[in-house]
Amino acid sequence: MYNKGISKENLGEYPKALSSLFLALSLMPKSLKTYKAIIRVNRKNKTFLNGIDFCNKAIAKFPDIAELYAIKGDLHRKLKEYNNAISAYDMAIKYRNNSE
Repeated sequence: MYNKGISKENLGEYPKALSSLFLALSLMPKSLKTYKAIIRVNRKNKTFLNGIDFCNKAIAKFPDIAELYAIKGDLHRKLKEYNNAISAYDMAIKYRNNSE
């Protein structure tokens, strides 16, 4: 399902990509790459709040992965939520040696 979601993402079919990725996540709930893919699709689709929501879900499972905080900061910046972006970037710096 993950590969199907990535294929749909590459075609710009974001709703179909998300549907496949959600199914993949339900089958493999500890898949960091699936969380990252869902976040990336939401960013491409300009659904930044959904992306932030999935950043938070991923961070709950993988709290020491700096990249998740950096992505979350980027999404907050897109929404002009600069204080939230700075907080997320600060956390990314805190965990910067723990990237996957």
